[in-house]
Amino acid sequence: MELGVELQRVPPGIELAPPEKRDWPLLNTLWAAVVAKRRTNYNKTRKAQKAVPDKIPDELVTKTQGLLLESLHRLQGYASELGQAADVTGYLEMAARVERRRQA
Repeated sequence: MELGVELQRVPPGIELAPPEKRDWPLLNTLWAAVVAKRRTNYNKTRKAQKAVPDKIPDELVTKTQGLLLESLHRLQGYASELGQAADVTGYLEMAARVERRRQA
């Protein structure tokens, strides 16, 4: 089973609160950490590929780019659901840069 699917699965006996009752500051902090890690991976992979293009396949850059964009979109979705879209405007700008394969 893919790790992402496994991480999304809710363990038996655990019920998620409806989106309007979730703790936005905690959710924002947790996803910001995920975005930061994926941003670092994307930027380092991009930089390594530029330095040694024959060693780092383009598919790896594309994969790290996709993971970062997925995280950014997910965080933006949560913010939108909870009426906190203003908190993630910087992430919109980052997503636009990453989509153009620029540094995040």
